[in-house]
Amino acid sequence: KEAESTFNLAGAGIRDFGTTLQGAQSKLSMLKSKLDLQKAVKFAVRVMGVSPESSDEETAVKGIDALEAFLREVGLPTRLSEIGVGPEMFGELAQRAFQTAGSETLGGVSHLTRDDVIRIYELAR
Repeated sequence: KEAESTFNLAGAGIRDFGTTLQGAQSKLSMLKSKLDLQKAVKFAVRVMGVSPESSDEETAVKGIDALEAFLREVGLPTRLSEIGVGPEMFGELAQRAFQTAGSETLGGVSHLTRDDVIRIYELAR
C-alpha cells in the first residue's frame, strides 16, 4: 500500500504537506533572500548552477527562478493555488502555525512574524 502523504498543515487539514511546501518554497526563498541574501546567493551558485550576476540580488533571483523551473520540470506545483490553497485561508494557516509552534515567531534562521508568514503565502499563491 502506498504511504499516505497527508499532513495536517498547522491543523488546517491540507493534504500532501510535501507538495504544499514545494508550492511555497520558491517564493519563500524570495522572501528569505531579502532576509539573508548571502545564503540565497550561495544556494543559487552552488546548488542551482547560476552564474554570478552584477549584483547579489540578481544572482539570488536567478537562483529562485532556476529552482522554480526545476520544480515545474519534475511536475511539482509552484503555487499554492495549484493545490487548492487560496488567500481566504492564509490568516488561519498563519494563526495555526503559530499555535502549533507555541511561539510568537517561526523559523530557525530568520524569525518570521505572523505578517511575514502571510506575505510568504501571498507570494506563493
